[in-house]
Amino acid sequence: ARGQMAEGTLLVTGVSPRPDATGEQFVTISGVINGPTVDEHVVYQRMAVDVDNWPSMGQLIPVVYSPKNPDKWFFAPPAPPAPLP
Repeated sequence: ARGQMAEGTLLVTGVSPRPDATGEQFVTISGVINGPTVDEHVVYQRMAVDVDNWPSMGQLIPVVYSPKNPDKWFFAPPAPPAPLP
């Protein structure tokens, strides 16, 4: 359980080059998180992402993070589909 997480946005300020490969590959990403409990909090992390969804400089990505330790952050899960009427 990740406990109580805050929602925010990550502005990508640095990203490792996209590899000539397919599937999940490691990316090193840096940026600043803004959210209800942080303002311009600088973060740096290595994580696995699908090369088809490789982050890019200047991209604004929804994230969730620990309000007690904003260095613990993850890409926000996709929103669930809207219920049918």
